[in-house]
Amino acid sequence: KKHRDQVEALRERLERKIDDDLDYGLVKMLHAGSVAKGTALRNVHDLDTAVYVKAAEAPTGSDSQLVPWLAERLYEANTNMSRDQFVENPHCVTVRFKGTGLDVDVVPVLYEGGKDDRCYLVRKQTGDRLLTSITLHLRFIRERKATYGPNFAELIRLTKWWKRMVNERDEDFRFKSFMIEL
Repeated sequence: KKHRDQVEALRERLERKIDDDLDYGLVKMLHAGSVAKGTALRNVHDLDTAVYVKAAEAPTGSDSQLVPWLAERLYEANTNMSRDQFVENPHCVTVRFKGTGLDVDVVPVLYEGGKDDRCYLVRKQTGDRLLTSITLHLRFIRERKATYGPNFAELIRLTKWWKRMVNERDEDFRFKSFMIEL
């Protein structure tokens, strides 16, 4: 609950900044990932969110400019935090909370006003755009859990645990967690 509250406070500060500055370039932040879906392993070290970036206002030129640009926007909305708490990674900004040690990965998604919050992830290896929707992902998982009961989420957690064990032995093994949930 403490970690969820920290993410919620981060989101609320960002929403206030968005409401106060129409030229800010961001639309909203949504909880994403396994915690939001209720399929996380018990020992979660970070939480995942997505920030919807107005595609027309995103940095032009290179996709490598998107993460530093987002880090500055997040810092501007969270002046109660120090700039070094907003760590730029290849595909996201990690917000590091002091005290609790929580890391929040904030992934920028390009938004063009799509229905059901459809947006584009920028693939870090190629720069290609990948159409996705966090809202539809969450709805899909909720419907599956309602249909198949609590054992559905347990099966996902078991598979994620297995993936973690395989990765410890074989660092080249690739199996994205969100694919397990499909």
